[in-house]
Amino acid sequence: MDTTGKKTDAVQLHVVPRRVYAACDGVAPQWRFQLAAINTSDETIVLERVTVALLAAARQTRRTRCGDRIRGIVQGSRRVPAGEVVVLEMQEGNTARTLPSAAEIELLFRDVKGALISAARRVPLEAHATAYLRFPFGGRWAVANARTKKHCIGRQFGFDLIAEQDVRIFEHPPQEQKRLMEFASYGQPVFSPGRGTVVACVDDQPDLAPTPGKAVSAGFGNYAMIATDKKEHVWMVHFMRGSLRVKVGSPVREGQQIAQVGNSGTSSQPHLHIEMLDGLPSDLTQAVTLDFAQSGIPFGFKNVICERKKRRAFAERVVPRRMDLLSAPEPD
Repeated sequence: MDTTGKKTDAVQLHVVPRRVYAACDGVAPQWRFQLAAINTSDETIVLERVTVALLAAARQTRRTRCGDRIRGIVQGSRRVPAGEVVVLEMQEGNTARTLPSAAEIELLFRDVKGALISAARRVPLEAHATAYLRFPFGGRWAVANARTKKHCIGRQFGFDLIAEQDVRIFEHPPQEQKRLMEFASYGQPVFSPGRGTVVACVDDQPDLAPTPGKAVSAGFGNYAMIATDKKEHVWMVHFMRGSLRVKVGSPVREGQQIAQVGNSGTSSQPHLHIEMLDGLPSDLTQAVTLDFAQSGIPFGFKNVICERKKRRAFAERVVPRRMDLLSAPEPD
């Protein structure tokens, strides 16, 4: 118990992932992490207030959410039974133009007797230079989910890419069931976005029937993890079963075909998910536990044609946005 009379030992806080990077691309920094609060007491407690203070050299910004106005709960609820957990999504990216040095978070709970329980955690925020990869496709591809979406095991910065012809299905899921072969994305070759070595891969998971608009949880499916020369790890997911052309230990060169697009794992329709991590997970199943340590790295694509709001231009470097159309330049 602290000097204010609040209990401080009844809740444990865990940050996922352990390092929180922010992308700084000349716009407002973007960062995201999850804060898991475990009720270690022997009674039910209720989350009453969440206070987030962003610490910067010149100023401090403090925001408080109370009671039913608490947003960002992605697992559990405000009412946390003994031994249970509530997980909050903490994110920022639309206000400050400079990156704070840390986020200081305090959670205030109340027990059945009305006593207050406080738990606080200071989370350092680290700026990370944006990496730029070769675009992994030929043809025209749409960015179905951009890096601000929380659909990555590194918690941010990943992209979902679908063939341009499949955009209508993605945005307006059809009533009738379509077969895999009817999707333009399905079976398209996937090229290595950089030079490196394959450090993890799976090739035996089945391609599932498409369910546009609603993904069925089915793990990661078929994938390849490539360690680059800079010790960063590119992770590509949802390959077609049996299409992988590499194995663990294989060196790969930029532009080399490594697989084909499929619909394996947790996927609503054929597409490629791609993201970068700052390390190799010892076990990818850790992605759904509190022990997952690898963090997402901000990245974009190099030497690509980008069509955004009907304006089409060649970009030496671009961080795509949702529904941008991307294509690699035709060889001379």
